[in-house]
Amino acid sequence: MTTTPRSVRLTNGTKKAALCAVAASALLAGCSPAGSDQTESTSYEVKESVSALRMKNTGGKIEVVASDSKTIRVTETYTFDADKPKTEHSVSGNKLNLVSSGCGGGSGTCDVDYRVQVPRTMQTHLENESGSITVHGLSGATNAQTGAAAST
Repeated sequence: MTTTPRSVRLTNGTKKAALCAVAASALLAGCSPAGSDQTESTSYEVKESVSALRMKNTGGKIEVVASDSKTIRVTETYTFDADKPKTEHSVSGNKLNLVSSGCGGGSGTCDVDYRVQVPRTMQTHLENESGSITVHGLSGATNAQTGAAAST
């Protein structure tokens, strides 16, 4: 099948409508947060002997999963549109501290999703300002507080 290119004559009203539609599409695409979000991930192991986990997250998900291993495995997944979220991990005494402190201002996307694999008997204290908290299979004491979503 062969097609022949043809010219289409547009009236002034049709030209204006088409121009407005193109301009609106360009503006909306430029403002779309989903199109501008970046995602990065990092994983690490904590080999120090700890019996408690304390987490404080400003936004994103916290998932803690029980394991029969003594090694703690942490995966941090960052979703952001400008500055990457700041996180830190430290061991103090017998406690592992995981903290995200946001992106340093602005109103765009700034989340850290944590997936932490811990020994089954680990005690946990979990705080999440605006995200969910999920705990699977732990037998140690668990305290979970979230400001905006469900904990399970």
